[in-house]
Amino acid sequence: MSPERGPGGLPAAARGLHLRPAPQFEDDLGGFRLAVYVTEDRMRAYLFAERRLPDVAPSVPEVLERIRGGGVVFGLDEAAVDLCLSGAGRGERAGFAEIARGRPPEDGADGTVEFYVQPSSEEARYTRDASGRVNYHELNLIENATAGQQVARLLPPGPGAPGSDVLGGELPFRPGQPARARPGHGIRAAGEGDLFEAEIPGRVVFQDGTLEISQDFEVRGNVDYSVGNIDFAGRVLVTGEVLDEFDLRGEMRLEVRGTAGSCRLGSGGDVVLAGGMAGKSRGRIRAGGTVRAKYLNEAVVEAGGDVIVERESYNSAVRTAGAYLSPAGKVRGGEVTALRGIEVGTVGSELGVATRICAGVDYRRAERLRQIAAELAAVEAEAERISAALGPLLTEPHRVQRLPAEKKQAVLELVGHLRSLKEKQAGLLAQREAGARSAALDPVRQINVKEKVFAGTVAEIADCRLLIKQDASGPLTMVEDPDTGSLRLLPYQALGRRPGASAQPRAPAPQGPAPPGA
Repeated sequence: MSPERGPGGLPAAARGLHLRPAPQFEDDLGGFRLAVYVTEDRMRAYLFAERRLPDVAPSVPEVLERIRGGGVVFGLDEAAVDLCLSGAGRGERAGFAEIARGRPPEDGADGTVEFYVQPSSEEARYTRDASGRVNYHELNLIENATAGQQVARLLPPGPGAPGSDVLGGELPFRPGQPARARPGHGIRAAGEGDLFEAEIPGRVVFQDGTLEISQDFEVRGNVDYSVGNIDFAGRVLVTGEVLDEFDLRGEMRLEVRGTAGSCRLGSGGDVVLAGGMAGKSRGRIRAGGTVRAKYLNEAVVEAGGDVIVERESYNSAVRTAGAYLSPAGKVRGGEVTALRGIEVGTVGSELGVATRICAGVDYRRAERLRQIAAELAAVEAEAERISAALGPLLTEPHRVQRLPAEKKQAVLELVGHLRSLKEKQAGLLAQREAGARSAALDPVRQINVKEKVFAGTVAEIADCRLLIKQDASGPLTMVEDPDTGSLRLLPYQALGRRPGASAQPRAPAPQGPAPPGA
């Protein structure tokens, strides 16, 4: 009994296989019919085996030879042929099975651009610490490149490989396409043209096949959890606000067009706040250049250039190697230290909020002297402790000789440590003396008040100090009086332009009575 047949005489099991209507070949091995069908794409071959006489069973090698002779030469599966013949040799009387499969061509992989410095992105690249925790303040949107650093290279395309259909026909492959990238602004080609180096510091931008270095980064909106902390080698512009607890640095310049909270702002150049900072005693600004702000509220500011405040500094600590300039503004509470002088509208308040202003002092040198003093105190305390412990042994050396070897070694180590402490102490003393003798660079020992200075304000210029005991109206100028260690209040003079200011002589006596307040 013949098996059920489908259209065109094909086995019913072949429906949907997209076989060619005619078999690739047919053969009758003495009562055992074989037919091999191939799909239209020639990628698969199927064997139809039908037993027409009892006890007829051709061998697998014999059938394989017939199949190969019929043109199916690639991808033959001997086990599948055996299974098909076995099915036809049992009670089923017929078998149908896939016996060969072609190999598709392997297209060559396209060449790619491998980045050593990742291009800046708007998508977060979170990292986890050793405990698996994610810091959601760090989105890593920017990876900085340095001048001379290799930032990318071109990887060649893959070779690819041809395929084969079951009839042995070769199937062509598509070779991989080379990656294309050209150097743009701030990038130079190196090696054999397959390497790219940064000529300037900044962030890598890869767009429309061009590699560039950009020294500008703009945050359109607020610095919050959608942006995270930013540490960029170029210029940063924020069109919105900087929220609490975020760090923001633009090495060349930092500009915020909104307000800043209790965050940390930094730049090797200028920091410009179109609004101000509400620091809540935790806000920090550090700038190598000028700091400009509408107001400073409970903030800490350190600047290498001028600090310019439009309205008010309230309970803030401002230290600058430039001038502090707020001619129409106020300083209420906190302190201002400026190497190049101070000019402010109003100082202090009617409520007597503690306010200190100091001109002609390099805060960096003063900070270093404080560090030296702290180190010196720690060294001296440790040296005194060791000396007290070793005192009896050092006055009676023979007692050391009687000690067990391990204790004797411990004593010798303490003596050596004491000697190194004494050497460190001498070095710190020398640094302290040198720092005390060194002159500040271009100090302006002058404080100008345009409107009013309130009682309770402490004003200092270099080593001279004055506690304002009653309100004094401006415009007025304060200068040092080395003879009394206090300050003189004079009629207003332009900052840094009083006669003899560059040579720093004693200030001339005022004409007429001085303003009240001393």
